[in-house]
Amino acid sequence: MKKNIFITYDFLLALSIPLLFYSCQHNYQKGKHYRTVSVCENIYIEVYTEFGSGALGGDIMCEYITDSINFRFRVGNFDNSNRYYSFNCFGDSLVISQSFRSDSESLFHPISTHSYSKTKLKSYKNIKGDKISDLP
Repeated sequence: MKKNIFITYDFLLALSIPLLFYSCQHNYQKGKHYRTVSVCENIYIEVYTEFGSGALGGDIMCEYITDSINFRFRVGNFDNSNRYYSFNCFGDSLVISQSFRSDSESLFHPISTHSYSKTKLKSYKNIKGDKISDLP
């Protein structure tokens, strides 16, 4: 009788290890909605938590830019402990900057800055969530 119990435990252990690795795979789909922020008139940033690491470190976040009617583009993913995106509007231009901070530094340094025309973004009629970096 005891032998059957050990076989059951061995079987459960063998079954749970692959299941554990399969459940920890990271996919870049929308996660849990974290917040929505207004950037400029009728343009919003939607922030999603893709992977929450809790006490182990920063969370993996994903940001989308949208006007909720005409367009929705994925800006990118980042670890909120050492990266972030900033958004500024100047007339018809929307400027998106990405900044980074190494573990040994306390200040963030800009990595990249891109400017987009708000009028052109609205003309794409894209609400699928394609990457904004793929725009011509």
